Amino acid sequence: MIGVVAPEQDMPVIREFFELFKTPWEICRSSKHYDVVLAASTEGTLPDADLSVVYGLDPQDRAREKDLDQARPAVLLRYREHRFPIYGGCSVLNSDGKRVIDQEATGKIVGSMIPGSGGRIVRIGYDLFKEVRFLLLNGQPTEYALMPTLDLHISILRDLIVESGIPLVEIPPVPAGFDMILCLTHDVDFASIRSHGLDRTVIGFLYRATIVSFVHFLKGQLTIGKLVGNLLAAFSLPLVHIGLVCDFFNQFEKYMRIEGSIRSTFFVVPYKNLDGEEFGDQYSKGRATRYDVEDIGPQLSALVAKGCEIGLHGINAWNDTDMAESERERIQEAAHSTVAGVRSHWLFWSERTPEVLEDAGFSYDSSFGYNETVGYRAGTCQVFQPLNAEKLLELPLHVQDTALFSSGRMGLSQHDGIEKIDELLRWIRQGRGVTTVNWHLRSIGPERQWDKAFKHLLQLADDPRVWVASAQDVVQWFASRRLVQFGEIDLDTGRSLVSSKGTETTPRIAVRLYNHHGTATSEAEHVSLSERSRTAG
Repeated sequence: MIGVVAPEQDMPVIREFFELFKTPWEICRSSKHYDVVLAASTEGTLPDADLSVVYGLDPQDRAREKDLDQARPAVLLRYREHRFPIYGGCSVLNSDGKRVIDQEATGKIVGSMIPGSGGRIVRIGYDLFKEVRFLLLNGQPTEYALMPTLDLHISILRDLIVESGIPLVEIPPVPAGFDMILCLTHDVDFASIRSHGLDRTVIGFLYRATIVSFVHFLKGQLTIGKLVGNLLAAFSLPLVHIGLVCDFFNQFEKYMRIEGSIRSTFFVVPYKNLDGEEFGDQYSKGRATRYDVEDIGPQLSALVAKGCEIGLHGINAWNDTDMAESERERIQEAAHSTVAGVRSHWLFWSERTPEVLEDAGFSYDSSFGYNETVGYRAGTCQVFQPLNAEKLLELPLHVQDTALFSSGRMGLSQHDGIEKIDELLRWIRQGRGVTTVNWHLRSIGPERQWDKAFKHLLQLADDPRVWVASAQDVVQWFASRRLVQFGEIDLDTGRSLVSSKGTETTPRIAVRLYNHHGTATSEAEHVSLSERSRTAG
């Protein structure tokens, strides 16, 4: 059991932190002995514990922090082989104890295990819950996108506990028997090139299909087959308009064919020719699409019949509850299917978006990601609950095709894009959670032809240790995990009693137990209904 010592204002962040690090905890009671105490401040007397982990700035650094009008630049720290940023400042420690965390630039100590005659004490010179709050509310700037910062905060605390010889029980963020979750989604920004006439989208398409493709071919970045395919598409455009050649912006059938039995999610736009509202420096000019959801009714019916999920690709839903309800109803009417989730077009998002979407009846959002790069905007590969939401969950977006391959963004080749995807997967495949992928509808056709990287992702579906699921299914699984509660725990015998207020989950939730030697002794399936529980161990 972890006892937490922290001010009342940190409680919403603490509760969410322990939904991600799903292990038993409570607010410290002064008369109780704890296996672990987590203190969010250097002030006050610590309760009795085998291990005390004390976070926080030193008083002098905290006083200077209050005098700053702007946030400090991020400080890069190193924990073992991992690098991660701290956004709220950190304190250098004068300690002759065992180093735990260092400043990358200076090598100075930021985390140290302090020697003592009683229980072990680890001092860490930053405010953990301030960092978690920043990650969940603001997200990381793009330069740190590839660092799973929030997940690392969890890993550090877990390592400190199990390596101190203290038994630990937790609910991993992946189902029993799996190493990773893969969620394939598709934003439908373009459904037909015919509807664009000769606008800038078509002019850009012709330029990239001909001149840019030829240049890429000369540089060895495009095969002769793809070059010929792009040129044929460009010269066949008049035949597309008169109906003699299939519209190559419409790739619904190809996705259904290559994905096979995979239940992916398609986010579709409700209205055409609507740029939507602007917010701050997020301009909406050019945001309008040239198709209406009613134009793709037959395709949506085919997707629903296959078992795919239809979500809202919202225009104004991110900022207006009435519009969110209207846009959702329009998609439901066209798809003849319930719409549970939304991803905002162009990833428009503000701090009040979760509250707006929750009031409109959505169960999840999947807009918290990057347009310019790939990575962990919230610092995690877990589904989380925004701090200003009561029920709505956020499925963070990690990989977007246009971020990887578009010029002006990362501008990678398919080969380099696959390497970047694999870099992300190396972390997530260690039982960390879900990889959420967005491959736009037109991206596997001319002139993009980003099908090689997408098929690389599809190979994961053949791995029995990877659960591939729709956005709604992933969110529902994490929602069930959040309902699990810890009851009586006897780690000496390796048995743990857990219960849930929810229903049975498929796939099953696991309970992981670490013994006195810091190794995982068992990982058992857990399922329980509101009236019963099951012992795992």
